[in-house]
Amino acid sequence: MAPARRALIERFAASSPFFVPEGVPAVIDHALGRRNLNREPPFLSVDEKRALGLNTRQKLSHALVAVLSAEGRAFSHPKDLPDSIRHQARGHVSRRLTVETMRSAGIKTCLLKTSRDGRDCEWSCAAPRRFTVDVDIQAVIEANCDALYCRCWLSPDLPAHLMG
Repeated sequence: MAPARRALIERFAASSPFFVPEGVPAVIDHALGRRNLNREPPFLSVDEKRALGLNTRQKLSHALVAVLSAEGRAFSHPKDLPDSIRHQARGHVSRRLTVETMRSAGIKTCLLKTSRDGRDCEWSCAAPRRFTVDVDIQAVIEANCDALYCRCWLSPDLPAHLMG
């Protein structure tokens, strides 16, 4: 894994409100694929989940619950939280590489696109977002996106006659 991606994983895990500070190293290991917090036995009993206010129908490991903050335990799908760190870093790197490719191809503007399937933030779904490739698009996304992780992608903003 590229050092830049690892640094992003570390930054995103450490800044997430869903994890306790002492659980961040385990979350990083999960995001790097060294362990799977969702599948490590032992698992919580129904009574343990009930006592913690967790969904009793979800299969949750002690290892996962140990890294979750109160906000993480209150999240509707806590098993998604460790994976969201990896997805967040992957999306960040992908968008940066896309912008670099567009710059080298001489493309001046790009469009931020989203699937609009309900998991995206309101900001990204609001109106088509057009950026010049000279703008730090990732900083704009981080300042505005409130989704679990940004699922947006970038595409070149080309004239219609070039789109085929």
